[in-house]
Amino acid sequence: GVASMFVSFLVGLYYNTIIACVMWYFFNSFQEPLPWNDCPLNDNRTDYVEECAKSSPVDYFWYRETLNISTSIEDSGSIQWWLLLCLTCAWGVLYVCTIRGIETTGKVLCLGSTFYEMRLIMLL
Repeated sequence: GVASMFVSFLVGLYYNTIIACVMWYFFNSFQEPLPWNDCPLNDNRTDYVEECAKSSPVDYFWYRETLNISTSIEDSGSIQWWLLLCLTCAWGVLYVCTIRGIETTGKVLCLGSTFYEMRLIMLL
């Protein structure tokens, strides 16, 4: 009983964190060019950022732009407001879906899955 509720809560936390990252990438995908497509230029605009040149633009965007991971373990960094906002939106969507009930959520899922299948058929 209590253990299964605790595990469900932890899975919900983890799932909403993933959904927040998906939202962040979705919002950033409307830029042209995509921010993870090319390495950014250094401060004097003569070459690419050294860290990005050593790895890939995708890794650089994930670790430096999205997570803003610090360079040392002693520096814990700060809260990333964009991820906090996306996480709040993910919890808000979950709250609305829970309050509205399974009937409304089922209708939305039925419509969404039908739309997804139609897109797959069009790609074939």
